[in-house]
Amino acid sequence: MKPFITDDIFAAYLKCETKAHLIAIDTPLPPHQIHDWQVRLAADYKTECITRLLSANRDHLCYDGTPSVGDLLRHTYKLVLNCTIGDDTLQAHVDALQLSPAGSTPSTYIPVLIVPHDTVTHADKLLWHSTHWPLQQYSGYRHRTGRSFTAFHNVPPR
Repeated sequence: MKPFITDDIFAAYLKCETKAHLIAIDTPLPPHQIHDWQVRLAADYKTECITRLLSANRDHLCYDGTPSVGDLLRHTYKLVLNCTIGDDTLQAHVDALQLSPAGSTPSTYIPVLIVPHDTVTHADKLLWHSTHWPLQQYSGYRHRTGRSFTAFHNVPPR
C-alpha cells in the first residue's frame, strides 16, 4: 500500500497545496525543462555531498539503504545513507542518518537533509523536522528535535 503522506508530498505542500494534491493522487506532472535541470542539479549536488560524507567516515561502518530496526537500536552504523523510513500513513526519505557524537546522551541518529541552495529556508527546516516522526515510529524510541539543524549547504567544489 502506498503511504498517505510522503516527504515529496509534504515538500510540495510547503510550496503549493495544489501540486501536493496532484502528486498525492498520482497525476503526471507536465515535463518542464527548468524543473528537469533543477532535479539534475540537486542530484549532482547530493552525490557530491554523500561522497564527502563517506570520505569523512572511512574508518566507520556505513550502510546504504534502510537498515533493520535492530541495527538502528544497537547503533550498528555510524552513517546510514538513502534511508526510507515510515509506515502506511507517513513515510520519509532521509539523505543520511548520522549517529550523534560519542558521549552525547542519549545516543541517537540525526537526520541529514542535503539542500542545494545557499541558505537553509524555513521550508527546509520543516522538512527536516518532519523526518523525526517516521524515524520515531520506525525505531520505536523518541528522537529529540531540539538538536541543531544538520544540513549540507553551499559546499564549495573541490
